[in-house]
Amino acid sequence: NAFGDRAPQFSHSGTRIAYMTNQRGKWEIAIMAYPGGQQLQIFDCPAADCRFPSWSVDDSFLAYNTLDSAGNVAEIWEINLATGVSEVLVPGVDKGRPNYSGDGQFCYFNATIDGNTDLYRINVNTLAIERLTISPDSEYAPDWGPG
Repeated sequence: NAFGDRAPQFSHSGTRIAYMTNQRGKWEIAIMAYPGGQQLQIFDCPAADCRFPSWSVDDSFLAYNTLDSAGNVAEIWEINLATGVSEVLVPGVDKGRPNYSGDGQFCYFNATIDGNTDLYRINVNTLAIERLTISPDSEYAPDWGPG
């Protein structure tokens, strides 16, 4: 569309789609009904831009990464869909592409440290962060499949 909407993610219930939209002049996270297609809500972005939404397994949260004012990847935030409140899930810079695990206990993401990007996960209950890959190659955009 004219806003460049992208990165659609179906809810686990299959009744909603979260996506990035630039309708209000910056990237924000929005939700539309499926299959109807009507936009249900746009969430205010707490940073310069918000992108790449991911549904929690119970469809009650959306994780997304932010960009700072210079366009650099920043932190991972989480929207509580019942309240509409966003809070930082993974602080710091260069955190991107969040994706919840199928059991709902973790949120996977990529992070760049010392110029190399590896995969990490955060326990959403304890907030403990664990590095999963250590490689001279950069890994991006973790995905979680059925298992």
